[in-house]
Amino acid sequence: MKGKSEQEVREELGKSGLSGEALEALVPHKIFSGNRPSNSFLFDRLTPRTLGWLIALYEHKVRVCCSQCAAARDLAPAV
Repeated sequence: MKGKSEQEVREELGKSGLSGEALEALVPHKIFSGNRPSNSFLFDRLTPRTLGWLIALYEHKVRVCCSQCAAARDLAPAV
């Protein structure tokens, strides 16, 4: 994902009609660097099914991270 610089954000907000204090208030919250891993999900509504899906995804992510740490620990040279 490509990030946005302050200049790009100001141009984008200026085109949408914002100016003055409203523009200045939003600029810091719209700036972000790119090429960083993230998980973003949009749901129309949070249902028990979607909540279960999110919890399962989080558990999977934690398990993968733990197994990578364990593998790295096993491969590290003994001190």
